[in-house]
Amino acid sequence: RLAFERAGTRLYEALLSKHDAGRTFRGAPSRAELEHIRDEEHEHFLMVHEAIERLSGDPTAVTPSADVAATASKGLPAVLADPRTDLLQCLDAILIAELVDNDCWPALIELAANAGETDLAERFDDALQHEREHLAMVRTWVAVGTSRSPQRARAQASRVERRPDRAA
Repeated sequence: RLAFERAGTRLYEALLSKHDAGRTFRGAPSRAELEHIRDEEHEHFLMVHEAIERLSGDPTAVTPSADVAATASKGLPAVLADPRTDLLQCLDAILIAELVDNDCWPALIELAANAGETDLAERFDDALQHEREHLAMVRTWVAVGTSRSPQRARAQASRVERRPDRAA
């Protein structure tokens, strides 16, 4: 989680650069909206860093899990750094990161709760609520940028999120 939140902050920094380059579209996010998300991602990074230290862990250790996360998401920064990509294409890459981010927080909440760390579980739940907002915003921008209905994109997303887990 720590490595992913650090990477998320960096992705939004790169997205801000793309925004500043001016290759945007009608209905694109404002700089202030992107800064807000970047700042929340950074807050999540600091919160996880603090939690690791509080639980006597080493937040500077590069774990096998952090290595896997870095390898799996290597293409995302490349998309954002590519001078040929525009803001909409970069938002597509950010959407991938937000989907993963939204899927990982519930596991962290459960682990904290099972360990009796209810205050951490509550803070992690707050982060999950932020991430859900980020995902909704990115989905809306991508829908608008591709001439689709943002309302329909949000409605489809909530139907998917309400489906029970069929993996069992």
